[in-house]
Amino acid sequence: MGKASQFLREGFRVAVLTILVVCVVAPRVVAGTTGRNARRKSALLAAPAGAAPVLTFTPGIGSTVAGTGIGGYAGDGGPASAAQLNFPAGMALDSQGNFYVADSANSVVRKFSVAGTITTFAGTGIQGYSGDGGPATQAQLAFPTAVALDAAGNLYIADFFNACVRKVAVNGNISTIATASGFLIRGVAADAAGNVYFSSSFEGVWKIDTVGNVTKIAGNGAPGFGGDGGQALLAQTAGVAGLTVDSQGNLYFAEVTNSDVRKVATNGIITTVAGNQQFGYSGDGGPAGSAKLNGPSDVRVDAGGNLYVSDSSNNTVRKVNAAGTISTIAGDGNYGYAGDGALASAMQFAGLTAMVLDSSGNLFIADSGNNVIRRVKVNATALDFGTITVGQTSVARRVVVSNAGAASLHFSAIAASSNFGVQSTCSIATPLTPGADCPLDISFSPLAGGNLTGTVTVTNDAPGSPHIVALTGQGQIAAQPDFSIATSVPSLTVGTQASGALSATVTPSGGFTGAITMSCSGMPSHAACSFSPAVLQANGSNTPLTSSITVSTGLSNVAAMQPPAGSTFLASMAGVLSTGLVGFVFAPIALRRRIAQSKRARLTQALLIVLILCGGLFGCGTLGGKTGVTTPAGTYTVTVSAVSGNVSHSKTFSLKVQ
Repeated sequence: MGKASQFLREGFRVAVLTILVVCVVAPRVVAGTTGRNARRKSALLAAPAGAAPVLTFTPGIGSTVAGTGIGGYAGDGGPASAAQLNFPAGMALDSQGNFYVADSANSVVRKFSVAGTITTFAGTGIQGYSGDGGPATQAQLAFPTAVALDAAGNLYIADFFNACVRKVAVNGNISTIATASGFLIRGVAADAAGNVYFSSSFEGVWKIDTVGNVTKIAGNGAPGFGGDGGQALLAQTAGVAGLTVDSQGNLYFAEVTNSDVRKVATNGIITTVAGNQQFGYSGDGGPAGSAKLNGPSDVRVDAGGNLYVSDSSNNTVRKVNAAGTISTIAGDGNYGYAGDGALASAMQFAGLTAMVLDSSGNLFIADSGNNVIRRVKVNATALDFGTITVGQTSVARRVVVSNAGAASLHFSAIAASSNFGVQSTCSIATPLTPGADCPLDISFSPLAGGNLTGTVTVTNDAPGSPHIVALTGQGQIAAQPDFSIATSVPSLTVGTQASGALSATVTPSGGFTGAITMSCSGMPSHAACSFSPAVLQANGSNTPLTSSITVSTGLSNVAAMQPPAGSTFLASMAGVLSTGLVGFVFAPIALRRRIAQSKRARLTQALLIVLILCGGLFGCGTLGGKTGVTTPAGTYTVTVSAVSGNVSHSKTFSLKVQ
């Protein structure tokens, strides 16, 4: 899908902001007139801090932590999960775990306490520009798009349509600390030293130092792409949006229009760290610089040096590890709202715009089009292997272990419970360095039938150890060699002296082999059935085998297809008797050729000969009478049987004779 249509589909924010960030005008950025901040000494709070390892799993588990999915402005004083948001965007976390979000279309900043209660932290809900010097809750904002916290707890707001950066001090009062002379403010960030950074539609990034001086540090004002490897001030940028600063002071920013992420090192040199300036979705498993992104809107870095990108129009979160390899860690790429309670890889977003990380590596995502805040919980995960036959092993499924902390991660044990197995390059002998990954390839080998559960337990020196991968699967007992039988029709109608046809299909299973003999029972009088072929040969391939069945009614039809067992014997006996009687009659005639006989004697002999001959043919009129014998009309249940050794199955059909 094209870039423009993607932005339109994601709604008001993306459509409006994307147009505005590429506007090219050149007014001078001036500093605000408010008081200045003291120098900060502690680490950046938006990323995990401290020299400790942090173990995370990919994929994590998805959920919704704020918002109902219906756009609006409601819920203050109650749980965040029951509140209404309206295009939530930039987010920040403080050292106590309180959460701040720019509720853009409501023109406020909301706060979720550690206990989960939501309140309005800044703004009145009426778009405008007022309130400096007074309480932030009485001030007017105009579509805030980003927020950031410094180490002292001061909050900074990218006040988009007011083209300025606002500050809410720890005492709750609001002020303006920088303006862009009418140009729109997109992103805001703070570093560990107390400097504040912001991006503007005037193509670039500015820095507000601790004494309030505003200087440009990236972008030459001409929209485009260029300058990698040189000074950031001479480079071309386009659509700079979300910003972040790592613990070393390197600045990263997402470029919506260039569809990449760039880095300004502490020496001022700019490089591209993700994206190849082509809109698309590709590159997972390879170098991040060769991958395609689609309108990235925000970026974050954890203490281990892993980079996270809101790949907005791809509706995914991408990760670049310390080795520079890119992967997708959340989102299936589809526009929607799904995946809560499932693996993050199955989540669906509707134009995600911003992210923030907590100290445990959990990822919070502003799912703007769905008007909610989503979470990817990464300190535990789960896999379901479905149904596997007992005695067989599933295809291995991978869980990636990452070190999102600032110190090496040491493993002491990696073990799978019964019915499951794990192979891994994660080594007890070799620690996992900050930003590095190693895989767990987990398989399911059921030892019994039924629902089976288990775990892979990763014991290590990171907080929260041991870390658990929950496992489920269904064991299925292997099928025994067997077969089933079915008829082509449930009923067959024939006349009293007629024939009809149907078929029987025998389906082997479990690799059945052997000869299967077909027969039927339950036929009415003067009716019979025959099979072609009468014996089916199963060869273990489980391929269905078919035999045609002919049903005949009426004695002449039955005799023609299957003579009664006693007929030959009776005919033979009658022939012998008849021959003997003929001899008995004709012998006297031969002896008396010369003796004159009376007319009466000759007539008597003639009658005897006729009777004897008729007897030899089962009686005069008897054979002709048999051609008129019919099968009685009615409905009969006929059983078709298939037998092979001690395995026997049958199927019935209804025979209607009329």
